[in-house]
Amino acid sequence: MRFGKRVAFLGLDVNDDAGNARHLLADHPVSYPSYTDEGGRIATSLGGFVGLPTTVFVDTAGKVTFVHAGEYRDDAALAQDIENHALR
Repeated sequence: MRFGKRVAFLGLDVNDDAGNARHLLADHPVSYPSYTDEGGRIATSLGGFVGLPTTVFVDTAGKVTFVHAGEYRDDAALAQDIENHALR
């Protein structure tokens, strides 16, 4: 994407155990770090998730600015939300 160092992505696995998550990531690698959220404590601190996947936008002060539930239909829709909710 075109956002360079202005935007960071982190993965958070809230449903699978750590071993299953590692196997999934080995088969489907991502370019960002991914963490296991045992007990869902991190997800709860972000306001909880209605469904998965969920994309949570957090500003530099740690405040949640927007939550998108479900998959993005395309890269353009994700880019628009980044422009609207992460880079303001």
